[in-house]
Parts: sequence; structure tokens; C-alpha cells
Amino acid sequence: MRRTTFPPRSSLWTASRKRTGIIRDTDAVRRATAAGLNLATATSAAVAPFATDFFAYDSQNRVIRHDVQGAGCSSCTGGIGTFTYSYATNPRPVLGSNLDWRTKTTETRPDGTERIVYSNARTQPMLEVIRTTEGGVTKQHQKDRHNPCNP
Repeated sequence: MRRTTFPPRSSLWTASRKRTGIIRDTDAVRRATAAGLNLATATSAAVAPFATDFFAYDSQNRVIRHDVQGAGCSSCTGGIGTFTYSYATNPRPVLGSNLDWRTKTTETRPDGTERIVYSNARTQPMLEVIRTTEGGVTKQHQKDRHNPCNP
């Protein structure tokens, strides 16, 4: 499967300084042209619903949204699943220590499940937490990557 970026990366900056990226494959091109779009002249907003992957970035070039074709509800979102990302920095890190978390990345999946990853100063994952809500009950699963006794 061949993937290309549309439009070219050099034209992705907008007035709000946010970046977007659209990844399309042969199926995405087929869906867009069947809907009557001319990919040479269509805007990013017009092409986005047909993209295999759509990315939105913040001013620090971190992904803040990822739309994935086939990962969502087919009747309510057209099959597009939206993953959102938020980032936090430890307000009191221990400088020079790789045993203290420096950044926290939270991924919210289309079904509402959260995947939270704590990383050290070297950006190595230290702890991964999966938080799900089932019937109003929040469940968590943790995986400590620096403890071999915790699978």
C-alpha cells in the first residue's frame, strides 16, 4: 500500500500556527475521487474525511489529534475514529534523575479509553496506565517498565 502526504508539508502552516497532515493511500484517493473531489485543487478540509490518517499538531510540533479511517463508529462518525493527545510536564522534577517522570502523555481513544504514559528525562517510558470506563466504573491497568517483576 502506497501512502502519500496531501497537501505538501511546506504548505501546511496556517495562520494559527497549527500544522495538519493528511495521509492518503490508494483507497482514500478512490473514495475522494468517487465523491467528485479534484485532489489537485481540493482544500485540506475537503480531503480530510477521505484520508486514511489525519494529524493536527500544536505549536511544538506534537500531535494533538489523529483521525483514523476505520477506527470509529461507521454509522455516527463515518468510520473515522478520533484519538486526542495532551501533554504535561512534571512541575517538580528531580534534575538529572532518570527515575523521576518528566513528561506525561495522555492519549484518549475513540471509545473513551485513556492511555497515559509517564516518561523520564530521556523520553524513555517509565509507566503506562490504561484507564477504561465500563458501566460507569473506571478500571486501571498499570505497567511499570522499569520493574521486571511487573509484566
